[in-house]
Amino acid sequence: MGTRVCDCSHGNKIIVVIIQTAVHVILVIKLRTITFLFPKNSFPRYSRKNMPCAGIQSDYVEKIGVSGLIAVGKTTLAIDISETLGSRIQKEPVEKNPFLQDFYTDKKKYSFPAQISFLNARYKQYCENKNSRESIVYDRTLFEDFVFADCLHEEGNMSGREFDTYKGLYDILCSNLEKPSYLIYLDTSPDICMERLLTRNRTLEFGCDGVSLEYLQALERAYQRFLVEFSKHTPVFKVNWNDYGDTKQLLARINEIRNGD
Repeated sequence: MGTRVCDCSHGNKIIVVIIQTAVHVILVIKLRTITFLFPKNSFPRYSRKNMPCAGIQSDYVEKIGVSGLIAVGKTTLAIDISETLGSRIQKEPVEKNPFLQDFYTDKKKYSFPAQISFLNARYKQYCENKNSRESIVYDRTLFEDFVFADCLHEEGNMSGREFDTYKGLYDILCSNLEKPSYLIYLDTSPDICMERLLTRNRTLEFGCDGVSLEYLQALERAYQRFLVEFSKHTPVFKVNWNDYGDTKQLLARINEIRNGD
């Protein structure tokens, strides 16, 4: 384990603790807490010449994923990032799911068709963007669709047969898809997400069996399992988002880490 100190743009010092494991190198930045999970030896693929910055043209095309629990604030951040970097925003296809309202009424009955519908919609988005030379910010990626199926299976709301069928299709669809350049996971407690959710006017999330604190807690556990596996091949920035942060400062710190500063 090693330690180094980096200068932040606003003059403060960032203490970086470097922990090397068999799978990852984990950087814990002690300011706004950012844990960087990434595959070993992935740093050489990043250099100053291909780092995109706001207002600077570059041939390097990035696909950035913004993820987190329901009501974490990912859509707001994804929009802010797209505007800051001049990227296109790809929003989550929530309203287009014909099973969503039924799902929140009876999760056990409608979990499988709802997740298949989400998977289908997200895969269609990825296919449409496959050859795009635009930089894109995804408001939740296709790869995270598995998190919700895993959560529903853990809760007992998706049977083993349904989960195995879903996973088989998910694995086939995702096997040859390009991974995002990196994933930003907004790490926020389920309790805070529940408080934020209660301030929304999202009728689909308030059915008789709608989003509960227990569901958010199960979803968080599923996300932690997902991040362990996903970060084996894709850089993941796990950001403390219990309090909303500044988008430009967040991007600046991410680029500092990726540049090795």
